[in-house]
Amino acid sequence: DANTAAAPIHVFDGHESAVQAVAFSAARRVISSGSADRSVKLWSIETLDLERTYRGHKDFVTALAFSPDGRLLASASLDGGIRLWSTTSGRLQRMLNGHRDRVGALAFSPRGDVLASVSDDGQVRLWDTKRGRTMRTLVAAAGPIKTVAFQPDGRRIAAAGSDGIIRLWPVIAPLPRRGG
Repeated sequence: DANTAAAPIHVFDGHESAVQAVAFSAARRVISSGSADRSVKLWSIETLDLERTYRGHKDFVTALAFSPDGRLLASASLDGGIRLWSTTSGRLQRMLNGHRDRVGALAFSPRGDVLASVSDDGQVRLWDTKRGRTMRTLVAAAGPIKTVAFQPDGRRIAAAGSDGIIRLWPVIAPLPRRGG
């Protein structure tokens, strides 16, 4: 009912500056927040407590995404850097560098083995999350790319930019490791 005043269930307060991004993990039952204070926080949905603070970004945190199993949290920043954090150990797993400008959105493939990132540099990057390498760089537009999403079966990726165009590409998944 739009006419009824609604109060929030809870207010998560812990950042020193504006929150720029949020993401939920159904698998881990947590919410993450990324801020202009350059930190990423992990909050429990069950207890509503702060579980962990990740630090290391050199600029504002602009995008967040959880892997499907909730074990990895990807965070991106204004300087184009992407970090992969373990939500179980709290450690930094990988640093992904390649964008030359603000990363505005992140998305994990349904299997969690590929991370897509889009940037104001006009690129879509597909990352192998196990090896921390760029699998593919797609030049999408001359201007900023704003959002990205995987097809539910993970076979295609869609990206849209400030030019008003949605582009669709096939995804080439990383090859399985030998012996695994």
